[in-house]
Amino acid sequence: MRRKSISVIIGLMSFALLGVMAMQYYFLKESYQLKTQIFDSAVNDALKSVAYKLEKNEAATFLAQKADNDKKIRALDKLSQDMRLTQKTIKTLPSEKTNPKENPSLAFIRQLKKIKKNLIVFLGLEIVF
Repeated sequence: MRRKSISVIIGLMSFALLGVMAMQYYFLKESYQLKTQIFDSAVNDALKSVAYKLEKNEAATFLAQKADNDKKIRALDKLSQDMRLTQKTIKTLPSEKTNPKENPSLAFIRQLKKIKKNLIVFLGLEIVF
């Protein structure tokens, strides 16, 4: 073989080797980008899942607190109605154990103390008179 044909073959083989290297670089770059997209997608899915679970837990806690507060409000409304009824009763009925000059406020306070003893335990409230 002549020197010129060997040089041409070496040049073509070098060019082919550079082509193979360029293809490998391209495929490695595409593979890296695809892996990055898959990783980002997995991270976003995990974050969405955690955010959904936190939202669900917060909603459940909020609803439980709201239900508890509603229960307390209903009990306090009932207590308020009882107190109004007691106040009306005190004003309309003469007191058995009091003298006519006794202050109606003191009789009312006495009745409130009786109601306080009968207050529902689950409220967890201490009413001070």
